[in-house]
Order: sequence, then C-alpha cells, then structure tokens
Amino acid sequence: MLADIMGSTALWERSPEATAEAVAALEGMAGTLVVAWRGARPLEQGDGDGDGDGDGDSFVAAFGQAVDAARFALELQSAIARETWSEGWVLSLRVGVHTGDARLEDGLYRGERRVVGAQL
Repeated sequence: MLADIMGSTALWERSPEATAEAVAALEGMAGTLVVAWRGARPLEQGDGDGDGDGDGDSFVAAFGQAVDAARFALELQSAIARETWSEGWVLSLRVGVHTGDARLEDGLYRGERRVVGAQL
C-alpha cells in the first residue's frame, strides 16, 4: 500500500509549519493503524527526498492480506476526515493498494507489484 497527501506541494509552499504538523499527525495515525491491521512500514520507503529521515508526505506499508491493506486505508481516510486541521484545511490522501507479491530486500519492499502500486 502506498499513500501520499494530495496537493502537498502547494501546502508546503503556503504554510510549511502547518504542513509539517499535518504530516506528523498523519504519521502517528498511520503508525497506529498499521499495527492494528498487522502491517509493517519499511523505514526508508515513503521518504520524500530519499535521505532516510522520513520527511516526505508519502509512505509505504505492507500487509499480509490485501483486505487488511484496504481496511487500513479506509480507516486512515476516516481518521483524516474527522481530524480538525490547522489553517482550516481539508486533507485528502491518495492511496494505492496492490495485491501482488513483493520481496523484502535489505528492509525495503521491491518488485513489480510495488511499482504498479506506486503508479496507482
């Protein structure tokens, strides 16, 4: 499962501090729900600039079953919709769920299906 905040470039340009707060809140929500749905998050995937510090507004999560990924995505979308965001924003999350096999190599998920998921 791959996800990112829609329109985040404009949000970063408009208000970097509020965007950083929103990304941190999203990371917390996602982390809690990944555990609840028996998933895992590779640390370096979803890192916006690839430097390993997780400062991007996208993330990757892996689940043993596609239905768990879909339920995770639905719950995360619901949590985002319920949240009161600074600046009066309404955040939208773009989510792609793929159902193919992926290989775990050096702590990162790789494979054709992951690439297809990113394109969704």
